Amino acid sequence: MIIKSGLNKYVISDQKSIYELIKKINQNTKKFVILVNNKNIVSGVFTDGDLRRLLLKKIDLNKKIEKYSKKFFTYIVENLITYKKTKYNKSLEQIPLVDKNMKLKGILLKDKNDQKKLDNTVFILAGGLGKRMGKITKTIPKPMLKVNKKPILENIILSFKKKGFSNFLISTNYLAKKIINYFGDGALLDVNINYIKEKKSLGTAGSLSLLNKKKVIDDIFITNGDLYGNLDYSNMLHVHKKRLNDCTVCVRVHSYDLPYGLITERNDVNFLNEKPKLTYLINSGIYIIKKKILKHIKKSTYLNMTDLLNYLKKKNYKIGIYTVYEPIYDIGNLKQYKAVKSIFKNKKY
Repeated sequence: MIIKSGLNKYVISDQKSIYELIKKINQNTKKFVILVNNKNIVSGVFTDGDLRRLLLKKIDLNKKIEKYSKKFFTYIVENLITYKKTKYNKSLEQIPLVDKNMKLKGILLKDKNDQKKLDNTVFILAGGLGKRMGKITKTIPKPMLKVNKKPILENIILSFKKKGFSNFLISTNYLAKKIINYFGDGALLDVNINYIKEKKSLGTAGSLSLLNKKKVIDDIFITNGDLYGNLDYSNMLHVHKKRLNDCTVCVRVHSYDLPYGLITERNDVNFLNEKPKLTYLINSGIYIIKKKILKHIKKSTYLNMTDLLNYLKKKNYKIGIYTVYEPIYDIGNLKQYKAVKSIFKNKKY
């Protein structure tokens, strides 16, 4: 379909920063933006995938988009398909429609109404004690605390369901009945939910040893039960498979304004960078693993995911990363919980 109205939410100046680009892409649901120059002429297209690849390079988010935009991109002039090195491909999900002067007139969007159904298991870790939440988790497990009028755990399930996933396995321990009584078999949410019960705390990877391998489809999603976000999980799975990863770790960009001047040494020469913005990739608590990884997890033995990943790396398994720029809210303590509730108090997620 072609849209010709409301184009502003898909357009950004190529003189803006990468940080502004991230905000712009997050504001629309199609996960792309069209770049224009200072004469309002279309100069490129920046997609969700382009941004993720760029973030992997740990670039300065204050740099202008223009520096990283592609010189060649596909566009349509009026009713004529124009080739710019990359031939017109029906698999492209968005193509600018321009006039003869390269001014934006519309956008050709691939119709994605039919969401592909995915059989992969989504394994949710929901057995923690939630000690850092204070008194509020004495009678209710942390994943059942409400954000945006729903338990965190329900938000997680609905977010995966939106991307075609329907098979969920919830690892429980502390106040397990509160979770089981609320969700049951998942019928009310039109999904399938099963449970495993940890008799003792097994860490972020140890509970995977309790999985029934015969009932698990290859490529298993694992996510902490205290995350609040709305990610493209189907695309994450696609990238995991395309790159032939044995394990994919979902990471996010974290920027920190250093309040001091930073001195770096190159070839015996010191350089001073006054109060720089430092950018890191940090673990988000979301993973995809191949089924064969389960054989390396000892039954009912405490194991954290970081230790498992380090072990797999030594065994030469292929571990890749998937970078997200969308907001992910890690509700680790009471202060974070109150902050997230405040953000979404008057918003529909």
